[in-house]
Amino acid sequence: MFTKNKSYNKKKIAIKTLLYLLSLATIAFGVMLVISANIGGDSVTVLYTGIKHTFKVSYGTATYMYQISIIAIACIFARKYVGIGTVLFSLTFGMFMYVWEFIFKYIPIHPVGIYMQMLTFIGGQMFISMGLAGLIELKVGTNGLDCIILTICDKKDIKYGYIKTMADIIIMSTGYMLGGLVGFASLFSMLSLGFNVQLFLYIINKIKHISVF
Repeated sequence: MFTKNKSYNKKKIAIKTLLYLLSLATIAFGVMLVISANIGGDSVTVLYTGIKHTFKVSYGTATYMYQISIIAIACIFARKYVGIGTVLFSLTFGMFMYVWEFIFKYIPIHPVGIYMQMLTFIGGQMFISMGLAGLIELKVGTNGLDCIILTICDKKDIKYGYIKTMADIIIMSTGYMLGGLVGFASLFSMLSLGFNVQLFLYIINKIKHISVF
């Protein structure tokens, strides 16, 4: 019996780890699609491009600079939601950005025309939202920013979408001041990303009865 339970726990951990890494890869892929669309980006992508512009570093390095800063803040103000996944996110997300940046360098995506750019941007937004919702639902500690947002939601009894939108405004403004890529799609992203994540969380909870968890 003990051996059976031990085997089940190992399988559960392995599946969660795989889903966690898949969520990270999904977010990173979405970020690179948004950048390739070249019509603005979500708030964190604008910040990444701002850090890259100001400090002349790669997207992977810019990601690490942001993640280390945000996890430090989360550890101080949002420890309830900080878990092993939060640390893993900070340590591994930059790696996925390096990988996708390398792939996009040799298999570039350059959408031609505003309609293709919008389609690429919306696709990127969906991938980012899906990945973020997956991280939250896995409950192994989400990214540093969501740790802070979820803590505020708990204390103020406000839905995730509203706090996420407020955080996006602050982050996007910072990225813009650093010279980040801002376009007309940035406003759409700023106002919708939080609610897109909320939508995917709703969808995940609806199908949770068929989950391996």
